[in-house]
This record gives sequence, structure tokens and C-alpha cells, in this order.
Amino acid sequence: MKKENFRSFEGLTSQEAARRLKHYGYNLLEAKGFSSDIKLLLEQFYNPALLLLLVAGFLSFGLGDNADGLIISVIVIFSVLLTFLQERSAIRSVEDLVAQTSIRSEVLRDGTWKEVRVEEVVPGDVVRLAAGDVVPADGVILEARDLFISEALLTGEVYPVEKIEGDEVFRGTHVVSGFAIMSVQKTGMQTKMGEIWSRIKVYKTSTEFENSLRQFGTTIMVLAFVLSFVIFATHMYFRRSFFESLTFSLAVSIGMSPVLLPAIVSVSLARGARRMAKKKVVVKKLSSLYNLGSMNILCCDKTGTLTENVLHLSDCKGSIGQEEPLVSYFLYLNSHFQTGYRNPIDDAVLKALRYDVVHIRKLDEIPYDFVRKRLSVLLEFPEWGNVMICKGAFYQVLRGCSKVYIGGREEDIEDYLTDIESYYLKLSQQGLRLIAVAYKKIEGDRIGREDEQNMVFLGFAIFEDPVKASAYDAVRRLREMGVGLKIITGDSKDVAVYVAKKFGLGDAVTGKELDLLTEDALMAVVEKHDVFAEVNPFHKERIVRALRKKGYVVGFLGDGINDIPAMREADVSISVNNAVDIAKDSADILLMEEDLSVMADGIEEGRKVLQNTFKYLRIQSSSNFGNMFSMTGASLLIPFIPMLPQQVLFNNLLSDLALSTLPFDRVPDENVRRPVRLRVDDIVKFMVVYGPLSSVFDYITFFFLLGYLHTTETVFRTGWFLESGITQMMVVLVLRSRLDPWKDVPAKPLLVSTLGISLLYLPLLYTPVGYLLDLVPLPLKILVGILLINVTYLICANITKRFVY
Repeated sequence: MKKENFRSFEGLTSQEAARRLKHYGYNLLEAKGFSSDIKLLLEQFYNPALLLLLVAGFLSFGLGDNADGLIISVIVIFSVLLTFLQERSAIRSVEDLVAQTSIRSEVLRDGTWKEVRVEEVVPGDVVRLAAGDVVPADGVILEARDLFISEALLTGEVYPVEKIEGDEVFRGTHVVSGFAIMSVQKTGMQTKMGEIWSRIKVYKTSTEFENSLRQFGTTIMVLAFVLSFVIFATHMYFRRSFFESLTFSLAVSIGMSPVLLPAIVSVSLARGARRMAKKKVVVKKLSSLYNLGSMNILCCDKTGTLTENVLHLSDCKGSIGQEEPLVSYFLYLNSHFQTGYRNPIDDAVLKALRYDVVHIRKLDEIPYDFVRKRLSVLLEFPEWGNVMICKGAFYQVLRGCSKVYIGGREEDIEDYLTDIESYYLKLSQQGLRLIAVAYKKIEGDRIGREDEQNMVFLGFAIFEDPVKASAYDAVRRLREMGVGLKIITGDSKDVAVYVAKKFGLGDAVTGKELDLLTEDALMAVVEKHDVFAEVNPFHKERIVRALRKKGYVVGFLGDGINDIPAMREADVSISVNNAVDIAKDSADILLMEEDLSVMADGIEEGRKVLQNTFKYLRIQSSSNFGNMFSMTGASLLIPFIPMLPQQVLFNNLLSDLALSTLPFDRVPDENVRRPVRLRVDDIVKFMVVYGPLSSVFDYITFFFLLGYLHTTETVFRTGWFLESGITQMMVVLVLRSRLDPWKDVPAKPLLVSTLGISLLYLPLLYTPVGYLLDLVPLPLKILVGILLINVTYLICANITKRFVY
């Protein structure tokens, strides 16, 4: 193959890009498609007992017991395929949702600039970068203007790095300010980020929910293995068949392990994600749904969430409120010529004003950053020479001014400071947003931050951003759901307080005041106050971290570069579809509409997902705990293997089929009114009550079949198979809710699956499948006895749950 040209300014043709995409592959950090399906399938065999049972099944063939070997192998493989197909479907559906909001890059193809998905960027592409963009691949800068890139994801360095022509840039970093054209050198796993990914999986961080599930599953599996060893040792002590004892103890271990847990969690989360997508909330990271449902503090800016985020330039005034035409002219020039991050302020200015700029030439620019809070451009005027025009936050601009323009003259600003600040405060307290404008004549054709001193204060641009009508109801809903609201904004304290008071929130704490606080004092302040104004990105990060240290589950809703540190610190990061690329890329949850009411809908769906997941944990753990008692007792009290391995496995398979519909169950409204958290003591409570309770009725069944009726081994196994299977099905309908089953009716899929499978048990005894499982038809008196035992157990379980809940 000829040597590729990776440094051309010409870009690629569509045909050449397609060829390189085929050769180099998609620009992804993890393979998708067939290879990932194989990996997911192999992960289903993670349970060592499952593998041992498969080996035992194949050993049966070698020992000539083809029927048992076939039955055991088929049941195990079918169970694995069931969980695999459910998880695969869940993963694919979420991938489809996320693909709809994928980040795009602006590349030069066929001689024109066009947007393509980041994963379709190939080596040799020429990419245009602006503030807020994520660097899509590793490459080299061909052209740059005031380019600063944050490489914190790779280096941990919090301050942006300046890049010039010839410098390298890396995938996953993002543009803080300026403009650039880069040539792509490496994509996918060949990038620096790909190397890190392959070594430490940098993005694969576990949430509290994932850790809790893993701990729960591991504990149950360990108990299951210990119990299976005890059962096996007991059978060996009584000199029973080695092979039957081994396969039975392994089958018991499988039956008691939460094999279906990953599938239940995946299906629950995926279904919740699909339901949330209908409400215009896209879940990018499934496990973040737990944190969303558990969230009890939401931090957000007022702009766009509480207000319309459609700024209107209502007026331009001089420094103390006088008419001054030069303010609007210089304001327009600054917004027109700046090339950094486009924002609502510049959009409003360019929409409201229009001036002829043909005779003006731009010489240089100092991009906006969130520490200076200023933006300056150097322009060459035919009549005035080189003039630097600066706009930004009032106090930041005022700090750099030594003179003020009044009445056509430049006066000493000290004589007018009181009047200037009074005018600013007067308008700010009316909820208006003010941007200060200043200027300075410059001798050379370049400017630096040191030039933003000794400027001339010119006046104010006055903006309006009305409160959203829907925000009042959204904030009320959040409060009713137990979610507190914290407003964190870079706007002035007066503007922030004006908006906050409309929602019943109090006074604001400023960034300067936060700087004076120790970490312990900060934790007390952030808990007590709900409004924080005049803050920078590092203040936002500190506020979120302090809230988390106080034990809150914190969500942060952000849409700009300045929100990234706080989003990465939060338990769940949220952004909107029209946010800058880096904010969208950093978000766990993406709102398709910038509206808090959409956020409230998402939280509600997240809590429903968690409630259904917790149902499985409670029901399955209590069932497993009961099986531990029953199987141990049966091994000690009964002089033969109480249930054949294939019977145990088939029972477990039917139970899995029924429980697989649990994610589709309905959740009462009262269960989503408060934040939901996984509580181990809640699960333990169910285990210690319902485990022994189910074992009591198992022992009653043992006595009924052996002590009272003196049945044969085959009849006993069939009777216990029937009793334990139907009980395990029907108790789901009882334990799924704190209410009586007839008051809180299950969703149709769960009702059909549990009742349907329960009704299959009896006919199963008369089918070829029953024959293969060594099941036999039972006399009427045994069937009646088992029915009475089941009904009594369900009544006791329903009565007991009133105390447990």
C-alpha cells in the first residue's frame, strides 16, 4: 500500500475516506458487533459452578448416561442463552439511543466542510476545531489561533495548554478557547487514549450501585458454594452415589446463585432507558440510572433551566446610564470578530445589531476564559488606529479600567466609581444581566492579558432572560420527589438572587466568599445555602465535592466548558443536546430539551427501574436463603438424593423465565416519591424472614410425602418439584409489592409469565419432558395436599409482608 498523506490541507474525498475507514476501522475505543457478542456470551459462563455442571453433563455421556447428560447440558445452555439474549437486546437498544446523540466533527471532505460522526473520522482527515469541541483523534495542528486545550483527562493538569502550529493534540482532550485546523494521524485504539484504555480501562469506573450488586452477588455465590460443598460432603458421608451427589450439589449451587441478576439489571435499565427516551431523556451510561433514582440534590445554572436561555439585547447605555452610541458599536465589533466559543450573549448581540465592518481589520484576540471572564479583540480602524475592545463581567472589566468615557471625554474613573456601581446594582436587582464594555488604544498589532489594564470604561450592554413558565412546576415536582435544587451560576449575585427568590430560594454566596472557607466550613455552607453566584469552574467542582462528602447523591446539569470539572465530580452528570461537545461527551444523561420538567420525568423513570431491580433482589435472595435451609435439611433427613440435578436445573430455568418479566412490572406512584437507594439491610430483612418461612413449608412437604404417605423416591421428588416450583412462581406476585396482590395488580407480562408457568407444572408430569426429568403423575390426594400447602404458604407470606415492609 502506498504511503498515506496525513498532513495535507486538502482533506479527503468521500471515496478515499470510505477506503480508509474500511482499512483502519471505526474511530472507537472498544470493538462492537460480532466480537463483542462473543465476549458477552462468554461472560455468561463466569459462574464456575455452571462450567463444572457442563463438564458433569459431558461426563455423563462418557459414562453411558446419555439421557441425564443431554438434559443437564441442554438446560444449562438454554439458561445461558436466555440471559445472553436478554443482555444483548438491552445493550443494543441503548447503543441505538446513544447513537442518536453522537458527537460530530467538522471535516474537510470533497473540498467542503461537513459534519461527520466522530467514529467515522479517519487518518488523513482535516478537522476544524473551535471552543467546546472534543478533539476526535490524535493529530497535528496545521493552523491555530489563540488555541488552548485542556488535557486534564490525560495528564491531570487542570490548566489548559496553549497549542501552536506543529504541536500534537490527542483524542478525548477538548478545546477551551481559540480556533484550529488539525490533521488526523491516529484513530481508535492506536491513539494515546486507546493505549491507556487497553491498559487500565480509564472510563470503566464502577458506581456505588454496581459495587453493591457485585458484592451482593458474590456473597450469595460464596454461600451457595459453601452449602453445595456441605451437601456433597453429607451425601458422601452417607455413601451415596458420587456422581449423582456431585451433580446434585452443583445444581443446587446454580439454583441458589443469582445467575439471572446481570440480565435482570440490564433489561430493567435498558427498558427504563427506552421509556426515558420517549420522554426526551437519553441515557448514555446505563448504571447512571441508579444514581439518577438515588439523587437528592440537583445542581444547575439558572440560565436555560430556570430561564429561557434566549437572551434579548434590550439596550446599550453609557457608564452611568447616559446615551452612548459607541457602546453598541464596540459591542457589535467584539461579538462579530471574536472566534472563540459561541454563546447566547454573542448570538443576542449579532441578532439585535448590524454595522458595516468592511473597513475594519482584525489583528489579534484574547479568548474568553472562566477566570478572567473577559474577551478582547484588537481591531485596526482607518480613523482611530489600533483599538482593543474588551467585554465581560462587570467587576472583571472594571478592575482593568483606569478611565471612563463620559460626554465625549476620557475622565478619571475614581470620580465616577460610586455612580457606575450604583447604576449596575440598580439594573441587576431588576433581574437584568449586564455586560461591561471597555476599550484601549494599542501601539502594536498583538495583545496579551497584560494589555487588559488601564482601559477606558465605556458602558453596559443590557440583556433580558425571562424565567420559564414551566420552571415553577418543575421545581415543585423536584421538591415533592425529595430532590433539592442548588443554583450555581457565574452571573452576578443580584441577578442570581432575583431569579432564585421567584422559586423560594434565599440569598446567594459568592465565589469570593467560598475562597475564604476551609473544606469543613465549605461543607456546612453548601448544605445550608441553595444559591451560589459569581463562581468559576473550580468553585463549582468544590461545591459538588463538598455536597458529596456530606452524604448527598449529587447530579450536575451543565452545558458549557466551565461545567466540565463539576460534571466529572458529580454522582450523575447531565447535559443537553445543544451543549458543547465536551459537555455532551462527559454526560451520563442527555436531555433532548433544556427543561427541568424533562429532568423530573427522567428521575421518576429512574426510580421505577430501581424499584423493579430491588424486587428481584428481595425475592431472589429470600428464595435462595430458603433453599439453603431446605436443601441442607433434606440432605440430612432424607436417605436419598431429594431432587435430581436435572429437576433442580429445570425448576431454576422456569423460575428465570418468569422472573425475566419483572423489569416490565408497574410501580405505584408512592414508590417513586422519594430517592431510592440500595439498602442491604432491606434485603437481609427479607432473607431472614422469607427464607426460613419457605423452608418451614418445604419441611411440611417432606413430612407429608415421607412421614405421612411414605411415598417412593420418584414420587417424593415429583411432589417436592411441584411444590417448590409453584411456590417460587406464585410468591413473586405476593412479595413484589407491599400491598395485597389484588390491590396492586402486576403488569400483564409478569402476571402472564408467573401464572402461565405455574399452570404448566401439573401437565408437565404427563409429557415426554416430564418423563425425561424422571417425573411421574401424582395421586389426587398428593395434589390436593400440595395445593393446600402452597395456598397456606402464600397466605402466610402475604400477612407477614405487612410487618416486613
